[in-house]
Amino acid sequence: MRRSEKVLIYGCLLLSFVIFFFIIASNVYAFPGAENFTASTVNDSRVDPNQTITWTVPVLNNVTFWVNVTLTYNTTVHGPYNITLTGAGDAVIVDDAPALYGNYTVYITTVGAIQNTTYVGFVVDLYNISVFALYTEVEAGFQTLIYANGSSVIDEHELTDGDTLIINGVTLAWNSFMGKFEATVTSAVPATVTYDTLTSLIEDTYDITNGQIILSPTVTWVTPKLELLLPFLQAGDWPGTVIEINVLLMGATMFWTFLLMSISVGTYNYAGAEVTLLVWMLGWGTFNTVIHGQAQTIALIMMAVGGGIYIAKFFLDRRTTV
Repeated sequence: MRRSEKVLIYGCLLLSFVIFFFIIASNVYAFPGAENFTASTVNDSRVDPNQTITWTVPVLNNVTFWVNVTLTYNTTVHGPYNITLTGAGDAVIVDDAPALYGNYTVYITTVGAIQNTTYVGFVVDLYNISVFALYTEVEAGFQTLIYANGSSVIDEHELTDGDTLIINGVTLAWNSFMGKFEATVTSAVPATVTYDTLTSLIEDTYDITNGQIILSPTVTWVTPKLELLLPFLQAGDWPGTVIEINVLLMGATMFWTFLLMSISVGTYNYAGAEVTLLVWMLGWGTFNTVIHGQAQTIALIMMAVGGGIYIAKFFLDRRTTV
């Protein structure tokens, strides 16, 4: 074998050993020394779900500059992480909090340790927020009041003065007399708005910004009554104006029922029960274009009642005929 070939073969063999040791070193997670963890600390003990946090674990008896660490939140395992020791033998672990809210006991361990450490009372918090409206139907251009309360799902800690609550882009202010967050809202045009979007939450005591709206109101701004009357007034249609006012005040079904009752009195005195019943059947069929499904239902009921009356009268007339 020529010298150049030997050099090439030995060079490849050496490179293979280097790669082998590099792979082994990068995949060995167990720290070879007998480590001793002392009391761990976290930079924030009450956090939002998935919030980035920093754990610091003092490591005694360390014989190298790195350590392998696993964090277990109750039963949820994060890691293992290869951590380079900093300062006076501290393992600093940057981690993400669990995604689910809860009260956690955190176990910080390493393979072959003389002593591991436990952190009790690590909290991932979330606020439940209930929103209400004083009036859920108002005329366009008028205001209604929305108000809200919120509490922690962990220990029912209440949102209060100093906290920030913004819903659907509306900032709610704390009312110390009523003990709730309040804001007035309005719409210049007819619209329907459901206040179910948490724009921002900042809880001042623990800096929790995560929450969910569990109760939400829907507010409907309707066309102002005056605008509904204007077409009749501009056309000089006073009967139409009177009818529209009564419909707005009494409700469509109640007004048309009252109107038919008024017509029926004269019809009954002049033509009797059969014609009066026919007037009601035809009347509700006509009002179908005004109040839709309600009129259809009433018309069907009147037809059924009318048919029953005619059948009953037919048999009664036969019994009384000589």
